[in-house]
Amino acid sequence: MALKLRRGTNSGRTAITPAEGEPIFTTDTKQLYIGDGSTAGGIAVGGGGGVSDGDKGDITVSSSGATWTIDNDAVTYAKMQNVSATSRLLGRASSGSGDVEEITIGSGLTLTGTTISASGGGGGGDVPTFMVVKTADETVTNSSEAQNDDELVFSAPAFNRPYYFEATIYVERSNLGGGGDQPGIKYAIGNLSGVQGLYNVVPIYPNNTISVYGAFAGISTGSYTPSITQPIVLKLQGSFRPLSSSAVLQFMWAQNTASATVGTVVKKGSKLLVWDLS
Repeated sequence: MALKLRRGTNSGRTAITPAEGEPIFTTDTKQLYIGDGSTAGGIAVGGGGGVSDGDKGDITVSSSGATWTIDNDAVTYAKMQNVSATSRLLGRASSGSGDVEEITIGSGLTLTGTTISASGGGGGGDVPTFMVVKTADETVTNSSEAQNDDELVFSAPAFNRPYYFEATIYVERSNLGGGGDQPGIKYAIGNLSGVQGLYNVVPIYPNNTISVYGAFAGISTGSYTPSITQPIVLKLQGSFRPLSSSAVLQFMWAQNTASATVGTVVKKGSKLLVWDLS
C-alpha cells in the first residue's frame, strides 16, 4: 500500500501549521515542506520546485518560484562585466534599443582619471573648445541699460589659461520695414574681474567701424543705430586669461535708444565660440 503525504496547492499551504516532523507536498510547485510545529506552511526541504517566494538578498522570487527579479540598485559597478581596455565609455552607438556597448574616446577628447576634456586648439579654423548658439529670438523694449544675455555666456574652467573668443550677433528691429523709432542696439562684454585681456566689437554690417576696443577693466559699452531700417550683424572678438577660478565671459545688450513701441531683437542663431589656446 502506497504511503501518501499531506498535499495541496502552494497557495493553501500557509493556512496549515503542520506538526513537528509532518511533511507537506505542494502539487503545483512540487516542493516538500516539513513542519516544526510552529511555522505556517512548514519549512522547505528541497525538491523539484526550487526556491520559495521572497526577497533573497539581491534577488526577489515571486509567482511560486517562477519569477526571479534583480532588486533595484543591486547591480554595482563591481558586479558588471569587465571593460576590455582603458579609455572606454559605456553606452550604445548602434541604432535602436539593445545591449550596452563600449564606446572609444575619439580625437579631440582626452581622458584624465575619470574626467573627459576637449583638447585645446587655437583660432585659425580649429574646432572651438566651447560653442553656444542662441536657441530663440529675444526682444528688449523700452530699455537702454545693458543686461546679461542668459545664453551667450562662457564660464572659464581653468585658472591662468589663455582663451580666444569670437561671437556673431544678429540683430533687427521687431517691426523691421515699418516706420517709427530707430532704437538700435547697445552692447558690451560683461565685466571679467580678475582677467587680463583685450577685445573689440565690430559692426560688420552695415559697416565695419570698430566701436569698442580695450582691456577687460570694466564694462565698456558700444552702440550702433543704422541710418536706415535694416538688420545689424555684430562681430565680437578678443582674448583673455583668467586670474581666478570664477571668470565669466558674457554678452550684454539693450536698446541704444529706449523705445516703448519698437523692440530690439537679438536673433536665434547668434553664437559665442571660445578656443582654449594652452
